Order: sequence, then structure tokens, then C-alpha cells
Amino acid sequence: MRPGIADYLAEAERRGLKTAIVSSSTTEWIERHLQRLDRVNGWGAIVAANGDVERAKPQPDLYLEALDVLALQPSEAIAFEDSLNGIRAAKGAGVFVVAVPNPITETFALDEADLLLSSLDQLPLDELLERASGAGS
Repeated sequence: MRPGIADYLAEAERRGLKTAIVSSSTTEWIERHLQRLDRVNGWGAIVAANGDVERAKPQPDLYLEALDVLALQPSEAIAFEDSLNGIRAAKGAGVFVVAVPNPITETFALDEADLLLSSLDQLPLDELLERASGAGS
């Protein structure tokens, strides 16, 4: 996992926050990587496009489905994205977006996000929750 993710997941679990994976990939691809990382359990939802380009990012459909499964309003959620399509999908669903680029997307303009971090290690989850709350999320 990339830096800071394990800490965020542990803190989210400690706080009783719901977590989900929203991806334009396939469920099989996601599950294979979750098994590799020993993170199969603990997700409130896993929502994947599974080859359906009509639902894939940048469309907001996957995020809207995840919000529905988790019984959350967009203002109660934070999305972590590493691509412009992901940012646009989450924003289209009305979700506060934190861009955390990966090595491939680190040179891309991701300024449509509400917050840009080079790593989740930069900002503890409690501080992020305060910022998102202050932004109306």
C-alpha cells in the first residue's frame, strides 16, 4: 500500500467510519489486489464498473451507487482519487475529493480536487475530517 493508507484505514475503523472502494476496474481485479495486500475484509462496499463504460469514471454513477449502499449523503463522504476521471466522478456525485497522485499521475493537473496531497502521510485523518467539515462535507 502507498504511504498513509494503512493508517487512514485503521483510524477509520477505530472511528467507526464506513469505507468503500469505487473503481472503473473489475471486481476480480480489485479482489485480487485486496488479497495480495491482506485487505479483503472491512469494506462497506466495493463498487466496480466491470467493463460497463457507461458507468465508468468520469461518470458519477459508481460513486452514487456506493453512497446508496453505504446509506450516506454526498456531504458525508470523502473520496480519495489519483486521476482526473476519478476526481470528476466523485465531484459529479457531490463528494469532497482528495487527490493523491500515484507515480503515473503525479505530473498530471489534478487541481479540480478539493485538496491535493502528495501522500496521505502529509495530513492525519482527523485533520482531513476537520478540513472537509469546514468545506461543507
